[in-house]
Amino acid sequence: MRPREFNLENIVNFLLVVNQHPDTVVTFRIDKATGRLTPTGFQVQVPKPVFVKVFHQL
Repeated sequence: MRPREFNLENIVNFLLVVNQHPDTVVTFRIDKATGRLTPTGFQVQVPKPVFVKVFHQL
């Protein structure tokens, strides 16, 4: 994998990672106490991803 972009999601403690190869977005759960990253198993195929942004409903 070749991570190209990432976004730390502070509200729900997730890290989103955009991988240039193999064209995926994956997520990791961030442990608040230790900072340890744990893969969530969620992965989505995205053609040529370059950026990730999280929007929240108000």
